[in-house]
Amino acid sequence: LVPFAIPGDTVRVELRGRRKGVWRSVVVERIAEGASRVVPRCPYVGTCGGCPWQMIDYPAQLRYKREAVRRALAGLTTPEIPEVVSCPDLFYYRNRMDYVVGASGELGLKASEQWWNVLALSTCFLLSPEAVEIMSRFRAWMREHHVSPWNNQTHSGFARYLVIREGKRTNERMVMVVTAPGELPGREDLIARFQPLATSVLWGINPRITDL
Repeated sequence: LVPFAIPGDTVRVELRGRRKGVWRSVVVERIAEGASRVVPRCPYVGTCGGCPWQMIDYPAQLRYKREAVRRALAGLTTPEIPEVVSCPDLFYYRNRMDYVVGASGELGLKASEQWWNVLALSTCFLLSPEAVEIMSRFRAWMREHHVSPWNNQTHSGFARYLVIREGKRTNERMVMVVTAPGELPGREDLIARFQPLATSVLWGINPRITDL
């Protein structure tokens, strides 16, 4: 109910209306910190919607996840929920990320609870260090070829998403640039910029105004 507040925190919040009958709020002031709060590795935690739990100690995350599943299945005939199996890698564990292009040319992820606000990320610990370098090269390509960013409110512009998929065991990497219909400027330059970080490069076209 209160994004980026954790059990044990004492916070002052501002209510921001109801969604499906449940009040939503934002933290205005954190008065005291819960025992399971840690300093997150990523500087964007607290604003970015990508890592809502990174400021929670990992063993506590596992306990909270187990409790969430137990509550969801309460009343059903189910066995006791076992301990959650921990992940060996707390960072760089995902194999796909969809980085969105913002209306002013930002490239990153959407801010928490703000579908219209794209954070320009200079780092991201979800996919890989190489993914961050690919993001940098994509930004340079947009600047060099004057590629207009997609505006999700006016439904205008060209570049919409940078999608990266990685084979964690094969060391292969697919990079897909998603745009609105139109000619792709600097096509060969774009391919060259992604080398040798990309095994394959795709150009995807989304002709709809929907954010897919």
